Amino acid sequence: MGERRPKVTLDRFGPGYDVGERLAADFSASVATLGVGDVVAIKVNMFVTTPDYHTNLELLTQTARFFRGFGAEVVVVERLEVIDEVCARHPELLRYATIRSLEHVPIQTLAIEGATSLRLEIGIPTIIPDCDLFVSAPQFRTHAGILMSNAMKNLVGILPGYTTRHVHNVGLSEAIVDLNRIHPPELVIADLITTIEGNYPISGTVHQRGIVLVADNVVAADLVAAELSGFDPREIEYLQIAANAGLGPNSMSEIELLGDFEGLRFECVRDVPPPTQGIELAVDSACVECQRYCRSIQELLSVDLRPEVRLLIAAGPAIESALQAYRPEHTLIIGNCAYPHRRRGIYLEGCPPRALQARAAADFLAHGELTVPRHRSQCRWPES
Repeated sequence: MGERRPKVTLDRFGPGYDVGERLAADFSASVATLGVGDVVAIKVNMFVTTPDYHTNLELLTQTARFFRGFGAEVVVVERLEVIDEVCARHPELLRYATIRSLEHVPIQTLAIEGATSLRLEIGIPTIIPDCDLFVSAPQFRTHAGILMSNAMKNLVGILPGYTTRHVHNVGLSEAIVDLNRIHPPELVIADLITTIEGNYPISGTVHQRGIVLVADNVVAADLVAAELSGFDPREIEYLQIAANAGLGPNSMSEIELLGDFEGLRFECVRDVPPPTQGIELAVDSACVECQRYCRSIQELLSVDLRPEVRLLIAAGPAIESALQAYRPEHTLIIGNCAYPHRRRGIYLEGCPPRALQARAAADFLAHGELTVPRHRSQCRWPES
C-alpha cells in the first residue's frame, strides 16, 4: 500500500456538478503523465438497453471530455454490442470518445501474475493491459451472490463471452480479485446516481441515490461504497481477499475520504424473499454465497412455478437425505460443492452459479420443458 492513503470523494450529482472539476482538483496525480495520443480506456456497465440500468451517460460524457482535454484517445468499452445502442442516446459523448464492444477487439492470452483462482492463461482484450490509463466506471448494484457489485466486479465484463462461465466455475470472489490484478484501475468513477438494488442480477429495481464516487484505488472505492450503502465490508469476500493481497485498504481509517459521507449514507434494498410455498431449501452445508444465490432463486421461481410442483433447492455437500424425497425434475442442485449429487436433479455449477442458469431452470420448471434454445447449455438436466 505504501505511505500514501488512497483517496475517495463523494458528491451529489446534479446541475453544476462536473466530474472533470473533481478530477482536476483532487486526482491530478493520477493523470499527471497523461498526454497527447495516450489511450484512456473507460470500462462501463452496459449489458442491457433498459434506461437507468447502465452507467449514467452524462457522467460518462463529463469523464470523456475531461480526458480528451489532455489530447488523449478515449475509448469507452463494454463486452456486449448493446453499448453502441445505449451510447447513441447521448450524442455529445461521441464527440469525445470512441465506443467499442470488447467482442470485436484483439485478444491476447496471458497469465495473471499472483492469481489464486484464474491461474491458467486467459484471453483478455489487449486494450486493458495496454492502455495508458484504465478507468472503472461502474453502476452500483446489490448482488444475490456476492452482496455488492461496483468497481471491482465491473471488470468481469472485460472477458470474452466464452470465458465468463469459467469465472463463476472457479469461484467468483477470487476471480474478481484476479481480474483486478491485470491492470488495476488508476481511477474509479462510480455511478451511484441510480442504483440497481434487490435480488440482482436475477431481478432488481432502480433507486435514485444521486451520488458520484471517485477514487484512485479500486478496493478503497468499493470499501467506501459498501459502508455508504449499509453493508459491512467484512461480509464481502472479494474485498477481504483484495486487502489481504495488498491491492487496497482493509478499513475506512486507511482512506482519505472527502465529502459528506454521513449526509449521503443510505440503506440499500436487500431482497431476501421469505420461504415460498411449495419450495424447500436444503442449504445449510453450502458456502454463504451459494446460500444467498439459492434464496434469491425463490423469488424468480415463485412467479411461474406450476401449483402442482413441489420443489427442492439444495446446495452443499450434505444434501443426501433431502434429495430422497424429490423427483430429479423437481430438484435444483446448486454449486460446485454439490457436484457429487449432480445426477440427482437439475444441476447448476458455479460458486455461485450465474443468473442465466437460474433463468434456464425457471424456464424448464414453468413449462415442463425448455422453451428458449440458449437455455439448453446452461444446466445439466435430469437424465431421461
